[in-house]
Amino acid sequence: MTPPRERADGEELAPRRRELIARSGPWQHHNIDLGGGVYTMGDDAPGQQVRLPAIVQVATDLLAAPLDGARVLDLAAHEGLFAVEFARRGARVVAVEIRDEHVEKAEFARDALDLRDMEVRRDDVRNVTRERYGEFDLVLCLGILYHLDARAAFALVEQVTKLCRRLAILDTHFSVDPAESFLHRGVTYRGRSVWEHDPASTADERARAHGASFDNPESVWLTKPSLFNLLRNAGFTSVLEVRVPRPQFGAWDRTMLAAVKGTRQDSIMAAPRLELDAALENDWPEHERRRVSDAQTRRGRIRHLMARALPVSVRRAYRRRRLKTRR
Repeated sequence: MTPPRERADGEELAPRRRELIARSGPWQHHNIDLGGGVYTMGDDAPGQQVRLPAIVQVATDLLAAPLDGARVLDLAAHEGLFAVEFARRGARVVAVEIRDEHVEKAEFARDALDLRDMEVRRDDVRNVTRERYGEFDLVLCLGILYHLDARAAFALVEQVTKLCRRLAILDTHFSVDPAESFLHRGVTYRGRSVWEHDPASTADERARAHGASFDNPESVWLTKPSLFNLLRNAGFTSVLEVRVPRPQFGAWDRTMLAAVKGTRQDSIMAAPRLELDAALENDWPEHERRRVSDAQTRRGRIRHLMARALPVSVRRAYRRRRLKTRR
């Protein structure tokens, strides 16, 4: 076994960090504690750490195995915050990122923390397949799905299913309006197209627009029902919307989903006649009529108040009459 390197102290890290910033620009989103009092963005910068606790908790709760030793794939890893966190927890991490400056910063954080089980690859998430990368216990798809056009988004979800042995966590914007239709494998999904870049922009301008896609001028944001249906159709057996811990987002139209790849149940012992396939294959409708209990309707509340105003003897007589009618 190769002996561990001695981690750089703050006096050594600070000038190296300044050199990297001069070459590739400052860290913009991921404020990583590198040790020795050195942070990638500065010790008082918020960065995107607010999402990290929810992601770590969900992964810990839902993985079938401990994080220590689990194989984790971080797609569109950006500056490396999430990959670093899981690598520090003992996971074997592969971080995939397409922009050179982000790759360099993720590698800088990895080397500063001596994370030997963290691999950073410069690649396009659209090229990531099981044949090239293998399988993973956990796949992180954070802030990337809504930057892809329809064809690439559908393909990525299918690849994530193939890459994933157990759990995928997706953090994505969603469309609040089923304005457009997108056909994939004979199934219609709904959402809307969103402008990522000016069509007249150059390839270099698009590559430097860190808050947008790498090259495609438009992306698609699917509705929540379409996201649920797409993940189910791709092969996940359970899809959970994370509410606790509460993910911290800057916009309401963003959600975090935990997609579990388990064993499909083909029978119910207590009700063998139940048509399980039909029950499990029900699509989420785009427009669902929401039925509420009678106690929460205006009509039900009025009826309840009127009933309470009647004498007890009258209410009992009414209940007896209803019981006889039911028999």
